[in-house]
Amino acid sequence: MKVGIFVTNQNPLGTDMVSALDEQFAMTRLARDRGWDAVGTGQHYLSEGMSQLQLIPFLARLAAEAGEMTGVAGVLLINLHNPVEVAECIASLDVIWRGNFVFGVGLGYREVEFDAFKVPKGQRLRRFEECLEIVKRLWTEDKGQRRDRRLHARERDR
Repeated sequence: MKVGIFVTNQNPLGTDMVSALDEQFAMTRLARDRGWDAVGTGQHYLSEGMSQLQLIPFLARLAAEAGEMTGVAGVLLINLHNPVEVAECIASLDVIWRGNFVFGVGLGYREVEFDAFKVPKGQRLRRFEECLEIVKRLWTEDKGQRRDRRLHARERDR
C-alpha cells in the first residue's frame, strides 16, 4: 500500500497566502521525511469565500519539496481547457517531477466554474472525452505520423 497527502492551500479570504504556502511546504517535507509516497493537490476556480493557488504552478513548486515522492494532479477539470495547453502543461509537470507524476482528471460539478469558462455544463462529458483523447494522442503520436495521416487523408479525399 502507498500513502500520500493531499494539500490544497485553500484558505479563508484574508489569509496570508505566503504563510499558508509555507505551511503546505512544511507538511509536504514532513510527509517526505516520514517516507510517505505521494503528494497531490486539486483544483477549483472561483471558490466562494476561499483563496486557493491553482493546480499547475502549485504542483510545480511542490516538486522542489517532495523529493522522491510521486506528484498527483487530482483533479484537473480538462473539459474547461484547451487540450493542447493541458498536454503541454502536464508533460512539463511530468518532467519537473522526473517522470514520477500522476495526471488525475475530472468532469467538474460546480456551475460557477462552467459559467466562468462559458462551457455549457450539459456538454461536460463530451468535452471531457474529446480533450482526454486529444491529450493522449498528443503525447503518444509522432508529429510526423499525424502530418502523414493528414496528407494521406487529403490525397484520399481528392
